Amino acid sequence: MEEQQKRQNKSTGKRRRGRRGNRSRKPQRPKLDLVCSICGKPIKYVYTAIEYGEKREPIHFDCILKKLGEEEELGPNEKICYLGQGTFGIIRYHNGSGGKRFSIRKKIAVEEQNGIAEWRKELGKAVRR
Repeated sequence: MEEQQKRQNKSTGKRRRGRRGNRSRKPQRPKLDLVCSICGKPIKYVYTAIEYGEKREPIHFDCILKKLGEEEELGPNEKICYLGQGTFGIIRYHNGSGGKRFSIRKKIAVEEQNGIAEWRKELGKAVRR
């Protein structure tokens, strides 16, 4: 009788909960209500935000790319890219390299390296909870 019941469970597609239980819980994202100081929209992915200006307010990564593109004059084969640690750069691709060889024409420091912005401290606290 017990063997018949096992076969029925298999054939009908019913599943029993195993020893491990339900592991489909996703880690909670920290809740910070930050607004981009350039476009005024909420920042959904806080980890990709860049601090900007004297007040060190958070802005969208895409907003700073757009702003730098408007402020800087780009020549042919030039592009703005993120270099790391809050620094962007204007890179120039060499002709005939197929986009593999480039040089950095100009570095643009957007984030200050002194200390941590207040909203980043709050983000750190939210992650540690």
